[in-house]
Amino acid sequence: MSVAGEPVDRRRRWLFRFAVLPAAGAAAWLTVRGHLPDPATIWDILRTADWRWATAALAAQLISQAAFAMQQRHLLRAAGVDVSRRAAVAITYSRSAISLALPAGSAVSAAYAVQQYRRRGATGTTAATVTVLSLLASMAGLLAVCALAFGPAAVVSWWHSASYEALAAAAVLVSALVTAVRAGVRTGPSANLDRPRPVTGPPLVARLRREWASAVVAARSIGPGDGLAALLWSALNWAADACCLIAAAQACGLPAGWRAIGAAYLVAQVVRQIPLSPGGLGFVEASLVTALSLGATPAAAAAAVLAYRLVSFWLILPIGLLTYLGLRRAPADPRYLPAPVPARPRQLTVVR
Repeated sequence: MSVAGEPVDRRRRWLFRFAVLPAAGAAAWLTVRGHLPDPATIWDILRTADWRWATAALAAQLISQAAFAMQQRHLLRAAGVDVSRRAAVAITYSRSAISLALPAGSAVSAAYAVQQYRRRGATGTTAATVTVLSLLASMAGLLAVCALAFGPAAVVSWWHSASYEALAAAAVLVSALVTAVRAGVRTGPSANLDRPRPVTGPPLVARLRREWASAVVAARSIGPGDGLAALLWSALNWAADACCLIAAAQACGLPAGWRAIGAAYLVAQVVRQIPLSPGGLGFVEASLVTALSLGATPAAAAAAVLAYRLVSFWLILPIGLLTYLGLRRAPADPRYLPAPVPARPRQLTVVR
């Protein structure tokens, strides 16, 4: 049964989505304009790039995505949910594509992860808890890489710059869980994964307490060894992504040390949190080109940044689209599908 205002709301949502794309493009153009040199010079550098370093950049990005997939898989297994490597990698690429394709895509990506975890046997509370713990492990992994590469002072500086965005993302996840509870989404084995049910039974406060108790139980099931393993996988994820930028710079002949490139990479990660364009498009490029141009030619810096974004941004989008479509066709865990409604017996009417 359709609601009268549903077509209007749907048209508004589509208009908003289409309006975001030109606005993001205009913001990217205004940000990049004046920072890029002659396109012909950039093309010459890319055309003559060292293919060995370019292959290393591609391999580093593949390792980065695989490490994030293993981080999620390890946390889920510690919480009692077994996810295959293939499914974990597919979820990772789909999440990355969603995060890169939408403004403020990190929150949408987290909600998508919760949905996929539930389809593979996790309760709603366990899925949300693993998603929040994955976010915390990713933050800790980036801090660990930053501390090893630049020392504790850089960690403090980065934390003051990016902690607010990370806490905001965690708040979005918590609010999503609260919204699910208020909508009456059941998180037990008989949960309906497709449609929420009306709230019946205990009041909202009692339900929130019960969900919080379940979240604490799920978090406690992840021991210190599992948390350390998730931290190491997160550190490998960030380190491989940074190595992708370093390899792209080496392929384009950028005369910059790995410390300078790593510092530019950390600045780009902060800029990427700006929810004005999908995946920080335009803003990340401008910040990287500006930072890498110090002590190098702008053409080499721009070529290195474009090569890095080609591997870490544009190449992930089609792969993520394919994995997204594949996951949509994958059947959910039959244990967590809604139980079939038994058919009522027919009553025979005797006509005399």
